[in-house]
Amino acid sequence: MIKTFSIYNEETGIITRRISCPQEIAVNQLGDEEFLIPGDFDDAEYKVVNGAAVMLTQQEKAVKKFHFRKDTFPTNINNGMDEGVLNAAIDEYFMGFVDVPAWRIENYSALRSMFYPPYSDALDAEIKIRNNLPEGEIQRKEYDRKCMEIKSRFPKEENNNL
Repeated sequence: MIKTFSIYNEETGIITRRISCPQEIAVNQLGDEEFLIPGDFDDAEYKVVNGAAVMLTQQEKAVKKFHFRKDTFPTNINNGMDEGVLNAAIDEYFMGFVDVPAWRIENYSALRSMFYPPYSDALDAEIKIRNNLPEGEIQRKEYDRKCMEIKSRFPKEENNNL
């Protein structure tokens, strides 16, 4: 008879996978330090303690979610955010588990790319300069000013090296 089982690590209680098969086949699916428990328990909601599935605490769920997100880039930020809103968005995305100023320095390159003005503005300015249009120089200087502003806003290091 086919049943659903949750396989977990005995030491940590972390559910590693779920399978559906006869029990005699299920035991052959176990690795070192793995055990099975009858039932379909979602690893995002449960762990196993003393052979029984128990709900994760809110803190355990947050830690699990952070470990899933820690190597990703926040999807809740955009180039129109000021410093306070940006910092709050980063903190919210990582659920308070990261030092926001340190994260910003570690990820300065991606942040700069997101916040720089469009490169098409620079190309447009260059075309105007090559065609002796005076607004080209003004546009190019404005583009450069915005880029330097972004470099200052997102430094490579704490000492503000550009």
